[in-house]
Amino acid sequence: MASFGAPPVSLRHGVRLVAQAASTVEQVLLAVGDQVGHVNISYASRMNKAVVVFLKDQKYVTELIESGLVLNEEYVQVSPLATPSTRITVSGVPLFIPNEALERELKLFDKRGRDDVAGQVGTAAVGQVRTAAVGQVRTAAVGQVEAVGTQQGLPSGSGRQKELQQAADNNEEKAKGALIRVRFTSMRDIDAPTTFFFNLERSVGQRKQMVCLRLPDGQVTSEPAEMRRHAVSFYTDLFKAKGYDVEASDELFQGLPQLSPAESDTLGSDITLEELTSAGQRDIQELQDSLALYRKASSAKVNWEKSEAVLVGQWSVGNRPSLPGSLGWGNRGLKVLGVWLGSEDMVAQSWEGLLGKVQAKLAKWKWLLPQLSYRGRVLVANNLVASSLWHRLQVITPPLGLMKQLQRLLVDFFWSGHHWVPASVLYLPVAEGGQGLVDITARTAAFRLQAAQRLLYGASPCWLAMARLLLCRAGGFGFDKHLFLLKAPAYEITGLAPFYCSVINAWKILSFTRPPDPQPGMWLFEEPLFDTGFFPGTLLPSSATLRNAFVEAGVVKLGHLAGSSTEELAEVTGIRSIRVLENLVDEVWQSLSPSHRTFALDADLADQWRKGHDYVFPALSVGPAVGEWREEDGLLLSLWTLTPGEFCSCSGKKLYLSCVKVLNLSSLAGVRESRWTDVFGLAFSPQGS
Repeated sequence: MASFGAPPVSLRHGVRLVAQAASTVEQVLLAVGDQVGHVNISYASRMNKAVVVFLKDQKYVTELIESGLVLNEEYVQVSPLATPSTRITVSGVPLFIPNEALERELKLFDKRGRDDVAGQVGTAAVGQVRTAAVGQVRTAAVGQVEAVGTQQGLPSGSGRQKELQQAADNNEEKAKGALIRVRFTSMRDIDAPTTFFFNLERSVGQRKQMVCLRLPDGQVTSEPAEMRRHAVSFYTDLFKAKGYDVEASDELFQGLPQLSPAESDTLGSDITLEELTSAGQRDIQELQDSLALYRKASSAKVNWEKSEAVLVGQWSVGNRPSLPGSLGWGNRGLKVLGVWLGSEDMVAQSWEGLLGKVQAKLAKWKWLLPQLSYRGRVLVANNLVASSLWHRLQVITPPLGLMKQLQRLLVDFFWSGHHWVPASVLYLPVAEGGQGLVDITARTAAFRLQAAQRLLYGASPCWLAMARLLLCRAGGFGFDKHLFLLKAPAYEITGLAPFYCSVINAWKILSFTRPPDPQPGMWLFEEPLFDTGFFPGTLLPSSATLRNAFVEAGVVKLGHLAGSSTEELAEVTGIRSIRVLENLVDEVWQSLSPSHRTFALDADLADQWRKGHDYVFPALSVGPAVGEWREEDGLLLSLWTLTPGEFCSCSGKKLYLSCVKVLNLSSLAGVRESRWTDVFGLAFSPQGS
């Protein structure tokens, strides 16, 4: 419907109202007419569920949008039919910038100077001021205005922009100060920039301002510099340490109970088996109490008939702690997560029947084997068969003969007949001319190298203290992590547990280098005196007699030399020649760089090291230990994918490939790339060269 003789209108003259479903167009028009005048309505129509009304002038559109509409005692939202082509949103406005200032600044950048744009901007600014955030002052109104000015082509070096930039720089501190002074604790408490707000800020600031101070001599000063000096002096005297009265201290400590010589001897004596038994019984009782509490909370209980207990060490029958239920002590070992741990015969049970299980798994694929490609056979062998071994291989070392038998089964499954190339070629990646078949021995060595990573660079694992104690048995040196710094196999590993023997053996697969000039630190006192290459040109590493004397005396680290005189070394080592000792010690100090020598000769630092500190293992760069072997053109074996890297960040894949190539070096050394390389060119080389 439309009024007669109405002037032409545009979308800017239209509004959209979503009224109740029962409301008619006539009811909506009557309500709109009551708001803006019936004569100001030009057209009206229903559009879907809404009613569209066109008015004669845009000012009535703005009035209707701002006031809204009430129809049948229900508020109806009014929205414009046309969205303005340009919308300016002002955010992060500080509280002390009035809305009029925003409108005035924004109008400067409106070339046409339209009042409707200024009105829309003013409305947006008013709405945004209510949710202004102090942290967004950098994107405040002044900054937004500057951005608009840049988009409209104003010169970047204009005086107006410099003023705006300076104002933006000052807004942040002013806004923060205003919030602090009015003691607002939450953004929702922020009020509009009213007179009450500014009066509150001013009164609080005046109460907290310190205008003068009374000095110790009674004079009053209002000089800021003098006030600051007096405040610093006052609090320095207030919190500094003060002396004490020695006589009063002696009087205080008189009459305190003291230990008798017999009690001191008892506390300083070794722990007896009876004391251990008593302590063990208390631990068992605490375990029972904890389990009883857990049972009350969860209604679950321990099945003692299916539980096991292992007694470590030598205990007599009468001194063994008593166990709850039908639980009894064992001394051979126990089964944890499917792996037997304990004595050698108990560990051997983890491998019983394993060969037959692997054969049975491979036999299930025999009927499908002729249809499987080589890649399919590798997937079956690696992911379905060999993967079942990794759980055991990570914690215990298998018999060597069993490893060879398992590997032979995998290789036979791959070929299912004649072996066309050596098995070591199959272990190489596909990109290097192999098939990626898993090498069980190399995988086990990679597991041990990853254990060494956790030992040397891990974030203090719970087993670290026990591991270091076990490593100290090697060679009688008393070394733990230091064993991984020794270049020559100058120590016996027969005294180590089988697991750590395999870790040391796996470490020999890699060659390592150290940073050329590391920064001095407490690690310097932990440096072994021989077989590390850190002290070049010294007599100690080359003389077996001197080295054995130092090892037996426990002088094996640089910290043992620091702070010790030649006479003391002669007494503990049994070396009679003072001249030999003096030359040896002098060679050690001269082999160090000036910065390291100055650090190590510091007596205070040496005393601090003797009191104990956490040893930080140095960073090592590792690569495969191939000895004198050199890579040649035309050979299949290549080390270009194994560039040296930091051992602490080496991936498991890189460690495994290093183990594969080093352990199979003898069988891969003479293997040619491919006879087809001469026909198709180097682009078809398995190495990708």
